[in-house]
Amino acid sequence: MAFFVGTASFGQPAKNAPPSTEVRPLDGRGLQDLVTHRNGRALVMNVWAAWCLPCVEEFPSLVRLDSLYRNREVDVVTLSIDFEDEVDGKVRPFLKRMRATMPSYVNAYPTPSDLIDAILKDWSGAIPATFFYDKHGSLVAHAVGQRSYEQLRELTEQALRSSARR
Repeated sequence: MAFFVGTASFGQPAKNAPPSTEVRPLDGRGLQDLVTHRNGRALVMNVWAAWCLPCVEEFPSLVRLDSLYRNREVDVVTLSIDFEDEVDGKVRPFLKRMRATMPSYVNAYPTPSDLIDAILKDWSGAIPATFFYDKHGSLVAHAVGQRSYEQLRELTEQALRSSARR
């Protein structure tokens, strides 16, 4: 399977936030732990790549979303599908430029199909893609293609509302 790119619009990186340059590999066990061990917090996971223009343009909205929800029962994380050997040359510099402070991962699955199947079997692999889980680790919604900050925020609120109903 291949990854495909969605539509585009522009945004700005967050100001006054210290950059995070730690990027950890994420494999099957790591993804399972990330999704299931929620500690009472919802999860927003964005899948992106440094070579994907819509992903790059959407990223400031994710930084803003992380800033808003960091202290409000939501974890925002990013998962790059760039190759692991590109982390130092592409992924970390991009995260630093965006002043990203959320946890960041790089795909460590053997194949793109393995990652796709682990996240959502019906997902085409198109990016950017954002997955919204409630505090119990249940997938509540997903969005494929670039989304505005307002759209991402509404889907995050949906995950929080779903958590409250359970």
